[in-house]
Amino acid sequence: MKNMILLIFFLSSLFAQFEIEGRWHLVGYEDAVMYQFEENYRYSIYSIDGTFGSIDDGGGTPNPYTIVEDIITIDLFFGNIVNYQMDYKCDGQVVEFKNTADEVINSTLFRENYNYIDNECENHLEDCCEVAQLETDSCEGVGCYIPQCTENCDWDPMQCWGSTGYCWCVDGDGIEIEGTSIPSWQGFPDCEDPLEECFDFTEIDFGLCDMVLGVGLTNGECNYISGCGWTMNGIDYSELFFDSIDDCQQNCESSNQCEVGYVEINDICFHEGDLSIIQKMIDNSYESEIDLGCEDWDDYCGSPNPHMDSSESWMWVVVDGENYEWNANENGIVEPLELGLQEWENGRLTSLMCGAYIYCQLSGTIPEEINQLTSINTLRLELNYLSGFIPDSICDLDTNYNDYLAFDISYNRLCPPYPDCVVESDFWGQDSSSCSEIGDINYDFVLNIQDIVLIILFILDDIELDFQELSISDINLDGVLDVLDVILIVNIILNN
Repeated sequence: MKNMILLIFFLSSLFAQFEIEGRWHLVGYEDAVMYQFEENYRYSIYSIDGTFGSIDDGGGTPNPYTIVEDIITIDLFFGNIVNYQMDYKCDGQVVEFKNTADEVINSTLFRENYNYIDNECENHLEDCCEVAQLETDSCEGVGCYIPQCTENCDWDPMQCWGSTGYCWCVDGDGIEIEGTSIPSWQGFPDCEDPLEECFDFTEIDFGLCDMVLGVGLTNGECNYISGCGWTMNGIDYSELFFDSIDDCQQNCESSNQCEVGYVEINDICFHEGDLSIIQKMIDNSYESEIDLGCEDWDDYCGSPNPHMDSSESWMWVVVDGENYEWNANENGIVEPLELGLQEWENGRLTSLMCGAYIYCQLSGTIPEEINQLTSINTLRLELNYLSGFIPDSICDLDTNYNDYLAFDISYNRLCPPYPDCVVESDFWGQDSSSCSEIGDINYDFVLNIQDIVLIILFILDDIELDFQELSISDINLDGVLDVLDVILIVNIILNN
């Protein structure tokens, strides 16, 4: 045991590299994603307005990383471990992560507070088509952001990133215009006429000067805005101001007649929480990057099924007993109201049919927040590619788990143990060939010292684990990660 402890501390010391430590923006998503490398963990911090909090605001569990010479190895969990060669530029203010196999740039980061756009250290591409080609060449699979360009290779004023579901406006150089990023299921920013969209200046500081810039929307109200000039961070906001309070109020008067917690889409109110769960299913599918062997000609192949974003899709939504066949907007993103067959009553989702012969082709994990669908009574997700552990929260739904016409998650890739409410019939049909046994935290199908190291790191650093991570780490299945789990996995390894 003494030697094992010494080995554990030796392996932990491999994380003590500091070249990359600090806060970094991700080029292309400067206002959406920040990585903070600290004490051998990479924290992902997300924002929808360009304002980033601390690591306490980070999304999900931080990723452990090690550095050997100029190679960084990042554990993305669930068996995904990536290796990049770090190529520092601009006196260490910029770093390119290159794939070790072909040296293609996977991503570029620049340090917080470094002016990457206006600095002459880097030669920036101005042609949208060149940038799009570069991103396409460096993309390793689905889920990558590829810029949308006009026929003249100018930047399309509205850019969308399919795997996140967000769209935003950009200027002529492809730089995101602050305050325009919104999830596509809430609508799309009007990038052609920003005045009609009523630009929100709440998060923009024009400086402590008394010069009146004009009238704009701040904190939900029309106010006179003062500052030192109309240009901030290289973006000219002068055309976004109104000349009077009356003009601002006329353009910014909300047409949303929905109650708090609901959003208006196609003149109908939908519960934001229910939409967010569907969005989570879509996001998990994109993020899984599952390989379905798709051919270029197959418009139906992908996860989720890309044909659901086609105007020829036959999906429909029933709202309060009335059938709506809204045409998909064909923006390259499957959105919540485009997924499967849905029924809504009084703004709440009551039925989601995404099973046999509907071909939603969902993948990734079932959201732990699935129990927030408090009005649903029909949930059909059979014959998809769902993987990971089934959250216990699925047993909180108001449905008949014994009726396969009301609840069915058979014929997926879900891993045991299964919640008590899930009935395993003769037609259960789960493909568990890719499932790891409890304790295989790095998903390499072997229980070894690496799994022990990860458990100890989780415990010592008091890392908050999501459901999937806790399920694979909780050896004694008591819902708590502690020293008992370490003892059990050590014994399992020694006995094998």
